[in-house]
Order: sequence, then structure tokens, then C-alpha cells
Amino acid sequence: MKICLGSPSVIVGTSKTLNLGDILIENAIINLLKCESTKISCRIPLTNIDYDKINTSDFFVIAGANQLSNNYIPNFDIDKISKPIIYMGLGIAGNYPLNKITLSSETISFFNKLFALKTSFISTRDIWTKGIFDKYFNNDKAVLTGCPVLYGYNNITTVSQTPIKKIIFTMTNRGEYWKKDLIILDQVIEMYKDCSILVVFHQWCDKDNYETLNIIEELKKRGIAYLRVNSVEAIIDIYKEYDMHIGSRLHGHILMTCLGKKSNLLFMDHRHTAFSETFNFPLGILPKETDLQPYFDKIINMKTNMNLFIFKVFK
Repeated sequence: MKICLGSPSVIVGTSKTLNLGDILIENAIINLLKCESTKISCRIPLTNIDYDKINTSDFFVIAGANQLSNNYIPNFDIDKISKPIIYMGLGIAGNYPLNKITLSSETISFFNKLFALKTSFISTRDIWTKGIFDKYFNNDKAVLTGCPVLYGYNNITTVSQTPIKKIIFTMTNRGEYWKKDLIILDQVIEMYKDCSILVVFHQWCDKDNYETLNIIEELKKRGIAYLRVNSVEAIIDIYKEYDMHIGSRLHGHILMTCLGKKSNLLFMDHRHTAFSETFNFPLGILPKETDLQPYFDKIINMKTNMNLFIFKVFK
């Protein structure tokens, strides 16, 4: 099977921005489908060369990420694509609380056309996103699978009971989020005095933005090491070396969970709330004695949904 993967990871502008979450999703999908792949960017309108790549593949798979909003319209012309179009792990945009998502007529029209012509199902990351599709479309169109990263790099069984000695802390280096993260980091430093802490940036540019420069200055004051990573292999190797994750990067939390290790997810926006409610996982710094196995069990059970989705769609 050969797929063309619509990658959300490249943003065209004055600088090149990489988001490790997007890259983790893309590679998780490739691992789950065990396929050959070609990547194109869905951040910008597709070119004729892009359409040729899609139409010489077996499927056009879109890494859903945080795309769904009131006025979602993709950067491609559905009529120029002759192959099935499959969304995997589609999730809501973070700035939309559940009761504020009202799909526009254009968005409804696009998905009606998608279901009529290109696919019978989509995979959704959380119960909020599935609920939106259940409301606007037939109840059987959206399959609740969770994020592909949960299953794409490891077989989760039980949560590791390794003593916590090394902690990865992730921060959101845009807007004002980093200031809140910094307050939490100080609490973590106090709470885990005997542990080594590494701050990992999941989003970075070829030129540091204002927020990143401020974060780095604050980390130096505290004697906390930091790291930028630009490949899946490197980020997985680093996460494997550490015992726990704490932070506001959703895919830092998901990756550490996938690796069978403890993680504390800090609230940043409504994506975190939706994920929390889907898996009954509490947000914030958890007491050290918190039993995470029920959370892991729910993820293990939901993998059945992902396997069923793949079986139905990629026949």
C-alpha cells in the first residue's frame, strides 16, 4: 500500500517552524499503516505536482491534528483527487470550547461531499470532535480512536513503576502560555528537588522568537537545561531516557504515555480538556502516588477502535 500523507508540519512564512507534535503524528500513521509514503504540506494550497502525487498513490491520508474549527475548509480541491481521502486523528482547534463550535455551511458541505465521494469514516482524536460529527452528520461517520501517536511507537501494556529521577518538562513557547508554564516549572523544581529536569521545546524556529528567548533566559537563571529536537528518532530516544513528563505540550504527554511512562499534562487550551475527558485523565500536577493504570487501560481498550478503523478504511 502506498499513501500520500497530507502533513501539517510545514508553515511557510518568514521563518520555518517545526512542530514535533505534527511530525510524531505523521510518522505514527506511517508505522500503523506499515506503508510506503510521500509527504506533502496541507498548510498551503496544493499544486498540480501535489495532486499528481496523491493520484498516483492508493490513499490520501490527512494527519488530522488540531484542524477542526467553525470554518474549516482544507487547502485542496476535492474534485481534483481521484483517491480515497482519509482523516486520521482529526481534532478540534484549541481555541474552540465545545459549546462554541458551530460548523459553517461551507464546512458541512465539504464533509458531506467527503463522505459521499471519498470515504465512509473519519478517525477522531477525542470525544468532543466525535460529538461534533455525531451532531452534524450520521452517528456512524466518526470513529473515536484517540491520537495515532498513542499507538504508533510502542505497545502499551502497563505503566512503568521506575522511580522518578529524570523529568522532561515541556513548555509552550508562544503567546503568554510560557509565563504560566514557568510558574508550574518552579513548583516542579521544588516538588522534585532530587531529580534532574530537562526542558524540551516541541515547537521551534530557525530564529528564536521573543517567547523562546525569554524562556531561555529564565531557564538559565534556574540552572535548568533545555533542548531543541528536530527529528522523531531523536525525540523518542530522549523521552526513553527519562522517567516522567510534565508540561503543556499535548504530544509530549501522548508520547510519554505511548512509551509506558508517567506523564502530567498541564492545561493550555480546549484540546487538553477534550483529551482529558476522553481518557478520564486529570489535568495538572498529580500527587506522586496517583495510579495511572486505569488511564492506560482505557487507551489499550481504545486501540481496538483504531485497529477496526484501519481495517475498514484501508481494505
